[in-house]
Amino acid sequence: MQVQTGNRWSFLAGIFDDNPPGGAFANDPQSRDGSGTRFNLNTGALIIAEAQLRTHFLAGLPGSYKLGFWFDEASFPDQAYDAQGRSLANPASNGLPAMHAHNGSIYAVADQVVWEGVNGARRINAFLRVMAAPPDRNLIDWSANGGLTINDPIPDRPDDSAGIDVGFADVSSRAAALDRAKALYTATFTPIRSSETLIELTYQAQITSHLQLQPDVQLVINPGGGIANPDQPAKQVNDALIVGIRATLTI
Repeated sequence: MQVQTGNRWSFLAGIFDDNPPGGAFANDPQSRDGSGTRFNLNTGALIIAEAQLRTHFLAGLPGSYKLGFWFDEASFPDQAYDAQGRSLANPASNGLPAMHAHNGSIYAVADQVVWEGVNGARRINAFLRVMAAPPDRNLIDWSANGGLTINDPIPDRPDDSAGIDVGFADVSSRAAALDRAKALYTATFTPIRSSETLIELTYQAQITSHLQLQPDVQLVINPGGGIANPDQPAKQVNDALIVGIRATLTI
């Protein structure tokens, strides 16, 4: 559902089946509903709502701002403790996590032109996204990313664009508590997950009227928040450098 008031405000909302196949969220949905035709109504509803504002408050330059949330009626497992309040790492635990009724998150997005050349031929755009969620039932309790994009970054390349993005995700205190408990009960090295940082550079080049190429370079610092290296369990995984290119062909 979408409601628009004038040219500035829009309100969007939707209600969805949060788990059509049923069963645990961690399971592969296709293993429980290979045909994709099952509609389970017993786990709960997923509700998403968002308010959007379009404005020119910054020196007359266009921008859009969004504030929203999602809410899920289903039950979600605790990241660290079982139903008796024991750590899931405790050998005396039954291994069944405590269940929390409901889950949700709030988020905000800002997308603003901060500089515009003559006749709008070249623009620099800034963006920022932040979100927060309960730490007891989510692996990531807050995250943020932001950056800049510029169109026509090289003279006489009006259809090209370049961008930089920096993102940060914080591992919830409850998930980190489980890591500490594992180290305590097993008396072996267990990395304590903390956070992950992403730095991304990209350039979108219009080669011809039909072909677009977009090289992309990403540096992931502390992947997975600092998980153990499966090949060397006594060490954390190293930072990762990812290089790729996307080609889009329009016929």
